[in-house]
Amino acid sequence: AACYGFATAATLAANFAASPTLQSIVGECTGGRYSECDPESADWLKNMIAGLFNHLDADSERLTQVITGLRQESEALGPAVRSIHQRYCLVLYEQYGNDIGIVFTYLMNIVETGVGKWFLIDAGVPHCYLQGELMECMVNSDNVVRGGLTPKLKDSATLCQILPYESRQEPAVADGTVLLESEGRRVLEYY
Repeated sequence: AACYGFATAATLAANFAASPTLQSIVGECTGGRYSECDPESADWLKNMIAGLFNHLDADSERLTQVITGLRQESEALGPAVRSIHQRYCLVLYEQYGNDIGIVFTYLMNIVETGVGKWFLIDAGVPHCYLQGELMECMVNSDNVVRGGLTPKLKDSATLCQILPYESRQEPAVADGTVLLESEGRRVLEYY
């Protein structure tokens, strides 16, 4: 599973409507009230992201409160009714603890793939890997900038400058083409 691009306005609205915890941080991050938020606005999304980094990530006590709230909301629901974002909140907490990246997943599309499946990530689209074994093939790049869900260096200031603040539909997930199969092993071609 992976996060891919910022979620559509409908997904953002659903995630915020289902979470009093997310609603509570809108004012801290954007200076506005939840009732005034506009998930269709690139400016709102930019302010929300900057606020998450500048206010929430900088205050470990408040970050712990927010992630605890998100976890409790997710745990209160049965597994069958949890949204994909709520499910991964619980999974990621076990791996990363109180990491700002958990909050960011609620703002992004979450894509689940199966064995032999692939999807294309356009250049410049924010993404991260959540669970499972994935392989990324990309052109040479010197612009890996991390914001969460990693023990490596995070550079939120640069990330805020370079992010494209636009919503995206979830990418299409496709099957790889079998080129060779022998003794239970397959060579697949993607794209």
